[in-house]
Amino acid sequence: MRVFTIGFVIVSTFLSGIVSAGDWPNFRGPNFDGSNSESDLPVKISKDDHVSWKSELTGPGSSTPVVWGNSIFITSVGEGGRGVVASRIDLETGEIVWSKEISKANHHDRRSDRAGPSPATDGERVILLSGAGDLVAMDFDGNVLWEKDIQKEYGQFSLKWSYSSSPVLNNGKLYLQVLQQNESIDGVVPGRSSFLLALDPETGKQIWQHTRRSDAAGESLEAYSTPTPVTHKGKQVVLVSGADCITSHDSKTGHEVWRWGSWNRRGLNHWRVIPSPVYGDDMIVACAPKGGPVYTFFAGSRGSSNKDDLKWSSKIDAISCDVPTPLFYDEYFYFVNGRKKIISCVEPFSGKVEWNQSFPSRAKIEASPTAADGKIYVMSHTGEVFVFKAGPAFELLHSTVLGQDPDATNRSSIVPAHGRLLLRIGSTLWCMD
Repeated sequence: MRVFTIGFVIVSTFLSGIVSAGDWPNFRGPNFDGSNSESDLPVKISKDDHVSWKSELTGPGSSTPVVWGNSIFITSVGEGGRGVVASRIDLETGEIVWSKEISKANHHDRRSDRAGPSPATDGERVILLSGAGDLVAMDFDGNVLWEKDIQKEYGQFSLKWSYSSSPVLNNGKLYLQVLQQNESIDGVVPGRSSFLLALDPETGKQIWQHTRRSDAAGESLEAYSTPTPVTHKGKQVVLVSGADCITSHDSKTGHEVWRWGSWNRRGLNHWRVIPSPVYGDDMIVACAPKGGPVYTFFAGSRGSSNKDDLKWSSKIDAISCDVPTPLFYDEYFYFVNGRKKIISCVEPFSGKVEWNQSFPSRAKIEASPTAADGKIYVMSHTGEVFVFKAGPAFELLHSTVLGQDPDATNRSSIVPAHGRLLLRIGSTLWCMD
C-alpha cells in the first residue's frame, strides 16, 4: 500500500468499544437510522460563519465520513483520479493523521466513483471498502490488520454501476451485501448469485454466507443499499432491500425469516434500489425506486409476501425516495424526494403525513438526510445546505450554498459529531462548529 500524505501520528485513545453520544460509527450513524443524540449543533452556517477548519482530501468521493472520538475516517478517489485512498483526520484540528491507498481500481462508470462505500468503526478498528471490493481492516494508527478481495473470493460483481453498499459493524459482526445481476455485464460471466455476508471483524473470517434469491430480472436485481441491523423485542435481524423485495435475516445464521415483495408488479427490468431500509418505532420502511411509493411494515412480521404484513404505503406521489435513505428521528420518519426537492414528515404507525413541503434547492438531492439536536440536515448535489426543524410543524431554519461547482454530484451525508457538523463537498471536508 502506498502512503500519500502523512501529517502527524497520534496513538488512538478511543478504543473502549463504547459509542458516545457524538460518535457516528456507520454510514447511517449509531442507530442505523440517520440520527444520533448530539446537541449544541450550529444552524446558520456559511462559508464565513462557524467554519472550524477545512481539510483537502486526495479527491472526491461519495462515502460518508464516520467518527469515533477525535478520529474521522473517510475514503476518497486518489490523486489524479486513480485508486481509492482512506484517511484518518483529527476532529479538533482537521489535520490528516494518515492517508493510505486501499485500492488501485479506477472509475467503473461516468456517474459514480470507487469511493462510494462508507467506512465503519467499532472503536478498535476501522473497516474500509472500495467499490471494487477491496476490504481492509486497519487499527487507528493505519496499520493493516487484515484484508481481502471480495470479488476474488466471492466472484466478480455483475453490476451496471459502481458497487456502493457500505459495510456495517454491529454486535461483533461485520455485515456486507452484494445484490447483483445474473446476466453478463462488461464480460462478467452470467449466473452470479446475490448474497449477504457476516464476517468476524477481528480476523475477516466468514461467519456465514446467505444466498439471497429473487425473481427480479436485469438491473432490477441490483441494489446499492446497505444492510440494516435491527433489534426488536430481543430478536436481532438484518434487513436487506433490493431486487424487488425486502428481506429480514437472522443475525446469527443469515437465514431468511421474512420477506415482502414485490413493489415491481409490472416486472420492469431497470428498477435498481439505492435507499437502505430503516427501522423506527417498531416499524420498518423500504422504498421502491424510480418515484415509487414507500412501504411500511410492522417489525414483528412473519411469513412470505403476506399482504397483511404491509401496514401502509405512501399515497402522495411526492413521498418517494429514489436515492436518499429515509431518516427516523424523534418519533417520525422523514423522506426526501431528491428529484422534486420535497421533504416529508410522517407518523410511523399510521402513515399520517404531518407535513409535505417543497424547499428551494436548484439541484438534485442524492445525499441521505441526517438529524440531531432537533434539526434535520440535507445537502444537494451542488453543495446547497438546508436545515429544517424536526417535528410535526414544518420550518426551514436555514439554507446556504457551500459548493462552487454547478456540475458537482455531492452524495455524502452531513454528519453531526461532538458539537460539530462534517460536510464533504467535492474534495474538501468542512467542519462547522
